[in-house]
Amino acid sequence: MRDSHSTFFRALCAAVSTYLAFFAFLSADVTVRVFGARSDFQSIMDAAVLMILELARGAAIVVTVVVAARLGRAGRRPEVRLLTLAVLLLGIWFAKITAFEAFPGHAQEWLADRLVRTGTPSWLLQLVFGQPVWSFWLALGAFLRLSVTWPTGLKATSIERSGQADRTGMMRNVALAGSDVGHAFRRLAARLVEARAFRPTIVWPVTAAAGFTHAMAGPIGLRIGLDALMAALLALGITNLRAAQTVAGERVRRRVLWVTQASLTALGAFLLVGLLSLKHDAGTVASSLGISIVAPFAVLMGFGSAILGRTVTDPRPALRRTIAVSIASVMGVVAYLLIQLALQPMAGSGFPVVEVTGALSSAGLILGTRSRWRGLADQFVGELPNLTSR
Repeated sequence: MRDSHSTFFRALCAAVSTYLAFFAFLSADVTVRVFGARSDFQSIMDAAVLMILELARGAAIVVTVVVAARLGRAGRRPEVRLLTLAVLLLGIWFAKITAFEAFPGHAQEWLADRLVRTGTPSWLLQLVFGQPVWSFWLALGAFLRLSVTWPTGLKATSIERSGQADRTGMMRNVALAGSDVGHAFRRLAARLVEARAFRPTIVWPVTAAAGFTHAMAGPIGLRIGLDALMAALLALGITNLRAAQTVAGERVRRRVLWVTQASLTALGAFLLVGLLSLKHDAGTVASSLGISIVAPFAVLMGFGSAILGRTVTDPRPALRRTIAVSIASVMGVVAYLLIQLALQPMAGSGFPVVEVTGALSSAGLILGTRSRWRGLADQFVGELPNLTSR
């Protein structure tokens, strides 16, 4: 039975890895086309930025496949298999969500034309080449399975015990945010665990059906409902994983915290790039470009640190930096955007007063509040389970 499971897992990972690697080829295809048409752009810098983004996207996809292959070699344990599958599916989501759809490569145009001529349904083309949300839903399914199997089978009693220290948290003075919501999710998670609602025969069909429905872009009300369901399932998975650490050893806790570090890095980068996209100038473009290049490798480093190797380093310093830098950066970008909006009437005077004022104010806010964000990060990390220094 184990051999059959291992064979199926390797075949599945090989198929998903091949599909993911195809997007690296598409990135190279776009890069070649942009280089050939660079004279058609308004500025050579526009072409250069697009090529750099595509090259970075392709490199991140290749590294994702390599990390997944390294994880797959150690795929005898269920948690490693689930994490490997989650990394590959998140790689597909990243490859799709960062694609520059307005400028496809020659090979992609040729392939799409041939598929349309052979009668391939448009919804299938959109699912394969476009919509990224279905891959995130499947990655969520892998995370839900991981949350009830790692390090051991999760029990309802473990979930109930995990909330005993809630009032020592950062939100201790806010009843609704600090305790009631957490208690509600723990109670729901415990009931679902008792009902065996996280078993594979339920998790995979539900997430696959939700992902397919979400990708088909139905009524806005349905999409909002699926977004809410996705957020709720993610919260349940976090609740389960947190409860599992009450009975976990130190090494497992470190691995889980490295997964948390990778997730927080991805969330911070996603928020920053989204905010920066609201304003198009030299500063926001350069910042967005830098984040888009660096963040995927930082996320992969977190996943690799969680599983690869027998010795697991202490994740707390990385968590402190990630939390403090992410909060400070988000606040700085928000301040920059608000100042840009307030000083918009002064734009066009020759000197970039709006951009300079916004940049200086944003930098001042980040430097002036850095001790506060460091303190918040220290408080969060200080409330994590004790880890020895070795």
